[in-house]
Amino acid sequence: MELEAAGLEAARFGGALNWDDLRGRLRERLAEAKGEDAVSFRAAWSAWVLARSGAVSRDEIAWLGDSGDRLGIAGYGLLSEAHGILGARRKAVSLYRRAKKFITLGTRSVDAAETAEAADYFRGPEIPLALLLRSAVLRGEESELVMRLAGSLDAGRNRRRFSSRFDDLWVITGFAPLLRNEGGGAARRVTVSLGGRTLIQEPPPGAEPPDSGGPLSLRRNFPLSAPPLSELEAETPLDLTFITAAAPLYYAAALSYALPAETALPRDEGIEVFSRIETLSGEKVSPDELPLGETLRVRVNINTLNRRSFLRLVVPIPSGAEIVDPSLAVSGRYLNAGGTDSETWTRETVYGDTVDVTGEGGGRFSPEAWSFWFYRPVQKVYDNAASYLWEDFYAGQREISFLIRTTTPGIYPTPPVTASLQFEPEVFGRGPGELMIIRAGETR
Repeated sequence: MELEAAGLEAARFGGALNWDDLRGRLRERLAEAKGEDAVSFRAAWSAWVLARSGAVSRDEIAWLGDSGDRLGIAGYGLLSEAHGILGARRKAVSLYRRAKKFITLGTRSVDAAETAEAADYFRGPEIPLALLLRSAVLRGEESELVMRLAGSLDAGRNRRRFSSRFDDLWVITGFAPLLRNEGGGAARRVTVSLGGRTLIQEPPPGAEPPDSGGPLSLRRNFPLSAPPLSELEAETPLDLTFITAAAPLYYAAALSYALPAETALPRDEGIEVFSRIETLSGEKVSPDELPLGETLRVRVNINTLNRRSFLRLVVPIPSGAEIVDPSLAVSGRYLNAGGTDSETWTRETVYGDTVDVTGEGGGRFSPEAWSFWFYRPVQKVYDNAASYLWEDFYAGQREISFLIRTTTPGIYPTPPVTASLQFEPEVFGRGPGELMIIRAGETR
């Protein structure tokens, strides 16, 4: 699907749009922006629309291309396409490459860090990623990066991020050249082999694909201790091969494994996790010297350099302790000692400074009064752990805490605190496993 210049055909509510009048107004606004040195998304958009309709020259938009990072990723994408249309291929490639400098590659996704000059807390990453995807396809980028951009756009759209139909329009615009290039085909036959052994063959030999006409979607789990994986030679690199039709095939492979709880080492695979146990007055307590019958605070710090979607944190506690239920009336006595649980986070502002935040959300004014709501993680409390799920985890450092009460003396191997992405489990972080000891007779 290809859109008209700027996709404005969707806005024809009251009659035919006068394109000559629109081009004239856009030229006026572009001239005003140049006179005021007002580099904005609207100025880049105006240049893009005019270039697509042949109503501007490369010299008239050259000043925008030389405006630097005030354009932002989205502006770089629009101007890259505009210069390409006008025959300035070298400039188009230069602008596209500049936009790529603000992305970092994850395991299956791409994280975009908007330029400081164009960053806006209330603007989600959809538009920059969408226009970068469009530029990547038009510039003939490698399919690996194109698929990462497309996957990031799909995974990043959730109800916790600020978005509107304006964002939806640009996401469609970003996907348009990719959909046009790929057509409607989809892989309906696939064979997957590891080390020469067939893992998947769908449909089976002699069978025909389903009559649904849609793409073939598969999910398989292979235990390491059972055939065919148990029959493969250990400590040997193995080739993973795919045989499919000419249509595109998309896949992801993940390895899950268990570790001895008390000997697991800390790891940082995109997320930093630190935890500690302390008294109500803030004094740190050693994990092997937990006093019996005391109320203690578990404090966890999570840090990530990129904005994450659907991040889950699991905080195990020793089996000889229990989590203080904040809903009980008797829990109110801990209010003056920091409360039963808390959440704060630190994020970088557009100026490079940081600000500490205790909540985020929105507000609405009605004739009666203001109403406010806050985004909170989904918190669940179990017998031996507390879990938190953030649909949208803003880049920066976040701290959560809750209270536990030691009830039974003993030695308790305790799994590490872990944080991982629900849809990218290979992006994770964990603290060390602990051998926690609750000692009778210890007092604080």
